[in-house]
Parts: sequence; structure tokens; C-alpha cells
Amino acid sequence: MSGQRRRPRASSGQGDLAAPGTPPLPPDLVAEIIEVGGETLVLFSFTGQREVPGALTDAEQAIAGLTLQGLTTAEIAAARGVATATVASQLQAIYRKLGVASRAELACKLS
Repeated sequence: MSGQRRRPRASSGQGDLAAPGTPPLPPDLVAEIIEVGGETLVLFSFTGQREVPGALTDAEQAIAGLTLQGLTTAEIAAARGVATATVASQLQAIYRKLGVASRAELACKLS
């Protein structure tokens, strides 16, 4: 499936992409418009490095970082030298603190 890519007119991702009356988008938000098969898709990404919120413990921040790298619970446990149950428990604490319910939501929240 091939598509044609084009940049939005506004380099900050605002301009023609922002609906009237909406608050301005963060300056580090970039939008890319992709046209595929007659459909127009808008992809958003942040240019800056997002930090894990300070509410997480050091261990939870490490677990969140490894999760964002795509490691499984077993791989994280092996890398940290702890039981998989410990990692699972820490992931649940991360989800609770950040108000998310899955790895996908965690990635969206922290990326």
C-alpha cells in the first residue's frame, strides 16, 4: 500500500489542522499528513524527549522505560534480576498512578 506524504502548512502542527476555537497545540507537536487510497491521515508526534512523570518510583520509571522499548514482562524481569510477578505488580502500580489500562495506553501517555 503506497501513499503520498506531505507536510502541513504550519510547521508547528497548527494552522490548517487546528479547529476554530481550540487551544493551540504544544510547540513540540509535529503533524504529518499522509494520503492513502483517497483517505487523508494525520499523524502526530512529539519532537522533544518526554520524561516519565515524577510520581513513579525509580524502579517503576525503569520498568516503564523498558516497557516502552517493547520488552515483555519476562524480558524485563530477566534484565532487572527480579521475578516476573514483581514486574507485573510494578506495571499495575504504573498503570494505576498514570490512569492507563494497557501497554498501548502507557506508550501513548509517555511517548
